[in-house]
Amino acid sequence: MAKIQPAELAKKLASDKFKREPFYLLYGSEPRRIQEAANRLRSIFTNEVGEENFFRYVGAGAGQDDMSSAEIVGQLNTMSMFGGSKVVWVGPIVKIDKETAKTFEEYARNPNPSSTLILSVVTGKGNAKAITAFEKTELLKAVVEKCVAVRFSAPRGEEIYKWVEGRFRRRGLSANRQAIELLVDLCDRDLDRLDGEVEKLSSYAGDEIEVTLAMVEETVGDNRTAQVWDLTRAIRKRDINMAMATLDTLMEHNTPARMILKSITKELALLSTAHSFKCEGGTYETFKSAVGGYDFILTDIWRMAERWEASFFIDGQRALLEASMNVMRSAVSPESILCSLVARLLAKNKTVAAS
Repeated sequence: MAKIQPAELAKKLASDKFKREPFYLLYGSEPRRIQEAANRLRSIFTNEVGEENFFRYVGAGAGQDDMSSAEIVGQLNTMSMFGGSKVVWVGPIVKIDKETAKTFEEYARNPNPSSTLILSVVTGKGNAKAITAFEKTELLKAVVEKCVAVRFSAPRGEEIYKWVEGRFRRRGLSANRQAIELLVDLCDRDLDRLDGEVEKLSSYAGDEIEVTLAMVEETVGDNRTAQVWDLTRAIRKRDINMAMATLDTLMEHNTPARMILKSITKELALLSTAHSFKCEGGTYETFKSAVGGYDFILTDIWRMAERWEASFFIDGQRALLEASMNVMRSAVSPESILCSLVARLLAKNKTVAAS
């Protein structure tokens, strides 16, 4: 038959003229995409043959929990006791042994047209050489000759943006192009990370129906961005040991001093605003309405603001200004400037007991 791309498989599955083939080999370096495609095939095929005629085996080989490839082929070649066709999904197999590969190769050359085998093989995440090696096997050649093989590698170009857009759509959300591009960049195009961040953004979106660039900037980050958030949280909670430890890590990773100063400045401004609202008898809702943002961040700031004296915010702004000027002048190392700033912000006489 053919070796096709995932997009072509999706197009075939959506067609009114789609016809089930006896053997689908799904292989490549992206286990998540392979799993999704296999689940899609399963969903379509079980609607046709019934759940009673669907069989799933995670492994095929000589392992204690494996079904042997010979037993699987035997099952494919026998009639169902329930009547109708059988669908068997095997995998994902991370390493396929020679005997298993040979058995499935022979079956691919003469498959039972009444049954369907879905074989998923993961060649190693991000391992292009392993894919190339697998494509030279007799198993793949046999499947391509008479059945369908689909290669799943890392999405390229526009494909990954469409993939992310589709993940949001499944959750009833949309996302603008800038938000998607930043999300892809922050996650280094890793599908597992992207899927996890899409899930997180879906939770944080609340009643919103569109994920924006600002939302991605606020909730998603690379490792250094996450550590900056850890620093601001430590400052908010007056944990000087954690703040200093996190700052050391940020400096080791060459995090720009201006990036750190910007985050601390924003944190201080939010704490100051929350403190003012509390002193004036305001509510959390009025505070949130005034500053804008997401509950998972603002609720903690609202709770912690009462631990600070009003005079701290004036001193804090002065300390931030001095630190920013010193960074611009490059008179002292950024590490010394930031350490002095954090020590000054967390001076013990600037706090009050939590009510």
